[in-house]
Amino acid sequence: MKTFKALQEQLQEKRVTVDIDYVEVPEKEKAAEMKFRKKNRVKVKVTGDSSADVSGERKDVYAWMKHAGFFDGLDDEEIEDMHPELF
Repeated sequence: MKTFKALQEQLQEKRVTVDIDYVEVPEKEKAAEMKFRKKNRVKVKVTGDSSADVSGERKDVYAWMKHAGFFDGLDDEEIEDMHPELF
């Protein structure tokens, strides 16, 4: 398994769009999610009842996916398995 530093080095400044499973956050948590999106410079476009497109620079989308509040803290292997386009 690659180290966190090695994975970070792989994340280039190129922009990507990743299709994810997504459930809208409750209204009371929306402000926190919007703040986190802005901090990580990602855009989330809901494309269906349970899916969305997340776009931004590779490193920003990766950081957004690692955040425990939204994805129960996906680890590096899970992210790489589900979204190899980030690597």
